[in-house]
Amino acid sequence: MTNFYNILGLEQDAELPEIKTAYRKLSKKFHPDVNPNDEFFNKMFLQIQEAYEVLSNPELRKKYDGILYNSYRKSFSPGPASSTKRPLVANFSVDKLEVGPNEEFTITWETKNADFIQIRPLGIFPPEGFDRFSFNKLKGRGVNLVIIATDTETGLSARQHLFILNKKWRPSFFEDDKKTQITIIVIRVIFVLLILAFILAIMIFGVQKVDPLDAYK
Repeated sequence: MTNFYNILGLEQDAELPEIKTAYRKLSKKFHPDVNPNDEFFNKMFLQIQEAYEVLSNPELRKKYDGILYNSYRKSFSPGPASSTKRPLVANFSVDKLEVGPNEEFTITWETKNADFIQIRPLGIFPPEGFDRFSFNKLKGRGVNLVIIATDTETGLSARQHLFILNKKWRPSFFEDDKKTQITIIVIRVIFVLLILAFILAIMIFGVQKVDPLDAYK
């Protein structure tokens, strides 16, 4: 059974405003006028339309949720081994493990037994292919890419991660592990030296005892 929530990239408890936002974004991206003569985009556009029509209607959505729940129960219920093949990410690779802002890189992917492919945060793609991308801005150490291959009939999915390092990233003082370790060692050495200096001062000068009665003599 087709999972309309997966198609719109939503959780099952998504509110109507979230459904409308996801629909507008995806329908523009996959509209046939933007992608003429492309079978994959045309198919996705029809699925997006169908998903929105059901999930935006409270009565239809309630019925659909019940059917979806029962479908998943059957998929995971104990019994004879199922002949359904689970989704698989056969390949998810990148030609560069380190990039800078606006620097292009190529991602190659191949999935099996899945009809809905997301590469987050890049978008929705065919079951296999390659494409070039770039990021205008990069923050932190880098970008974590996740490919999620879903069989919309069974709801089963497979995922795999890729981490692309930010070439321009430089750690702050406390993010640098070596500097942090050196700082901790220096602080400990200084603390020990202060204690030793205090003990040495007591040994050299001693502790002077004061008799309270001396003040009255």
